[in-house]
Amino acid sequence: MAVAEKEYGVAKKYDNFIFVGLGRGIGIGVFVYGKLYRGSRGVAGELGHIKVLENGPVCVCGNRGCLEVIASSIGIIQRAKKGIDDGIETILNSKINGNYNNLSVELIADAATKGDKFSYNLITLTGEYIGTAVATALNLFGSDLVVFGGGISNSGHILLDAIKRVVKQRTLESVSKKVKILKTRLGDNNAALGIATSFINLIFTDYKRNIFNLIKKENK
Repeated sequence: MAVAEKEYGVAKKYDNFIFVGLGRGIGIGVFVYGKLYRGSRGVAGELGHIKVLENGPVCVCGNRGCLEVIASSIGIIQRAKKGIDDGIETILNSKINGNYNNLSVELIADAATKGDKFSYNLITLTGEYIGTAVATALNLFGSDLVVFGGGISNSGHILLDAIKRVVKQRTLESVSKKVKILKTRLGDNNAALGIATSFINLIFTDYKRNIFNLIKKENK
C-alpha cells in the first residue's frame, strides 16, 4: 500500500513519508529518502504493537494495550459491543436489532456523524489512540507526510480530526509544524497495485531476476 502511494498517490513527490494501514490489523510502510524501509527481517512497521493503553486488553502478541487490539476494526467492534452490553444508550441498538453480526465500523462511523454520542466518543477515542502511536512514529522518523488508508480510514472527519489533534500535541514542534496528514485517494485495490508495481520493478532492476537476462539464458 505504501509503494502504491509512492508511485501513484499523494506521496508521489515525497521521499520521506509514512503510510498507515488501518483495518483488521494496523501497520505502517515507511519511506526514507525514497526507499521503503523493511528492517533487517522484513518486519519493520508494526505500529499496531505500540502500547497505547496501560493495562488494556491482551493482544495476540501477548502484551496488553497494543494499538491493534484497541483500534483495529475488530477492536472497535469489541468496544462497541461492550458499551451496548453495559446498557449505554445508542442508536446502534435499533440498527443491529440485537444481532451483533450487523455491527460494523461503517455503521458506527455513520452513527457518529449523525450525532450518536456513544458512537462519536468511540470513533474519537479510536482516533486519539491512533494519533498517539503515529506521533511516536513521527518522532522517530521525522517524516514530512502521513497517509492513511484501509477500511477504518473511511470513518470520516471525526476520526481524522482526533488523529491530527493528538499528533499535534505529541510530536516535536519541528515535526508537527511541517507534517501533512492526509487520507489516501487510491481505491480499495491499492495493496494489489503496490504488489504488482513491486514485482515489475524487481524483474527489471534485479540482475538475477531481470526478464531480459532470463530470456538470454533461455536462448543460450
